Amino acid sequence: GAGLGRITSALARHAPTIGTDISLEMLRCAVRRLPPQSRAHFVAADMRHAALAGRFDLIIASSDPFCHLTTATDRRQALRAVTEQLSERGHFVLEGLYRRREIFEPPPCRVRYSNGVLSITEKWQPVGSRQLWHARYRYRDRPSTGGESEVEASFIARAWEPADIRVFFASCGLSIEKLWGDFDRRPFRIGAKRLVAVARRLDR
Repeated sequence: GAGLGRITSALARHAPTIGTDISLEMLRCAVRRLPPQSRAHFVAADMRHAALAGRFDLIIASSDPFCHLTTATDRRQALRAVTEQLSERGHFVLEGLYRRREIFEPPPCRVRYSNGVLSITEKWQPVGSRQLWHARYRYRDRPSTGGESEVEASFIARAWEPADIRVFFASCGLSIEKLWGDFDRRPFRIGAKRLVAVARRLDR
């Protein structure tokens, strides 16, 4: 889920890096944003069936692209693809979607740009069981030249169940070494801000 390539581009300052995404439009934007001489490359791929040449020392899933895979079958396919692409000593890092089972509605985010302000609001509501959520995002653009436009996007996502994630990863050939509650590496606790899993291939 490389998206606009921000993380791929940052990692490419340290090593050759490949970003994958299923959206051709996102990948076109990512390529246009690359600085000159970047060692980042982008490939269109479905994460359930990605098969790149060679193995990787580090695979990162930031902002949880797995959340869009709402069935256990699809998730297993994607995690097994990660296992197959990971080197023997490599690491897989997942910034997983985690929500307590209550409505989540953070404060609006305002992004200033050269010609105005973009306001983003989001609301997450639990749907039934199996950690399913209905997510709704609303984008309001207020250009400095006047006028205003608003668009809305919504989707169903699946969060990770902390109690089951180690067993699920193991069923796909991955062993979770660390489970953090944020990027400062504090151990995961119920109610944590995030769920960050650091995994390696199981010994064979």
